[in-house]
Amino acid sequence: MAINYLPLKKMEELEENIGLLDWILDDLHSNGLPKMTDDEYINLMLKLNTGELSIEKMNIILAIIFKSFEHELSMVGLTPKKFAEDPQGQMGELLDFVLMPYMLNVWRKNKQVYKPDGEFCNALLKTENLRITKDMMIHLPCNNFYVDLSECELFLPIQGIFVNIKPIEDSDKISIIYYLMDKDLVTWSSYDFLDFSVQKELVISQKFVKSLSCEDYIATDFDYMPDDVNEVIFVEKMLQNKSVNKNNLNRNEVGFFVYQLLTYMVSHEPQIEESPITKSTYRPPKQGTTIKNKFSEIQMHDVGVRFGKSFREQKRKYKCETFLTKHLESKRKSPIPHFRCAHWQGYWVGKGRTDHVVRWIEPVFVNGEVNDVVIHKM
Repeated sequence: MAINYLPLKKMEELEENIGLLDWILDDLHSNGLPKMTDDEYINLMLKLNTGELSIEKMNIILAIIFKSFEHELSMVGLTPKKFAEDPQGQMGELLDFVLMPYMLNVWRKNKQVYKPDGEFCNALLKTENLRITKDMMIHLPCNNFYVDLSECELFLPIQGIFVNIKPIEDSDKISIIYYLMDKDLVTWSSYDFLDFSVQKELVISQKFVKSLSCEDYIATDFDYMPDDVNEVIFVEKMLQNKSVNKNNLNRNEVGFFVYQLLTYMVSHEPQIEESPITKSTYRPPKQGTTIKNKFSEIQMHDVGVRFGKSFREQKRKYKCETFLTKHLESKRKSPIPHFRCAHWQGYWVGKGRTDHVVRWIEPVFVNGEVNDVVIHKM
């Protein structure tokens, strides 16, 4: 696992591009911009996308980006001339080459991984009444991490997701950037911008996620095929997997899952525990030492494992109870055995009702016995 772990392999693949970040920062500084950290740089890139920069500053940044990623951008047919003709349409392509190295550069410094249980993923995806606030996104336990989906067959061909959450300076907007990755290290990106300037609480749905995207090709039925070779490959793989398993997810559902997971991470008492896999191997680099691309630098967190184990036991009971109800005569008038879906409960608390507390109410098995209905605060 240590040698072939996918996010580490992706780090190796993009090692040269990750190293370009320092060069870009120096070049921006030599062209009259203030000396910037990685975070300040990415804030500048996000403002470039939202049109909040002056024309002069925008032209300096674009010139340096095209110089830095000249070869990579030319391979997908993106040139300064083509960008000038359609800047809005080409911005997503341009940001791919800027944001991915940034995200991996940040991730290599902390190497945080969250690995959800398969049954937990299914239950979380079906959870209703999802609402989020700016404060929730700001107070996540980690704002740059990798989601290991290797135990979640529903997501195939996706094996993992790089996620980055960042407030945009001097605004009420939050950027949500996530890269889907398959076993062949092919990635496909999405950039969402949540605007809390009008409403302090946003209702999230699959339709809402689709409307947020900067990319036109996140279509439920995949009726749009992108131009980039990697993106075409990714769409084809998802279509192939969906033809084999009709329950497999589309891009909107995956995006919706990302928001569900983020909400769960800030919910009341979530089931997030350090994984036994890395508990004995995790050795974070000491300050001032060289960061290496090693599995020992990864800290993995299991998510919803206890729920998954309990839920699988309940499912076995559910199948047994359903069989008995259907095949044995009974005069009982209690409900037919079934599962009650998970849902979110949110409360505004504190002075002036300014703090938002969220609880995930997990799905429960109901078979007519009062003692079988259990709600866990999480």
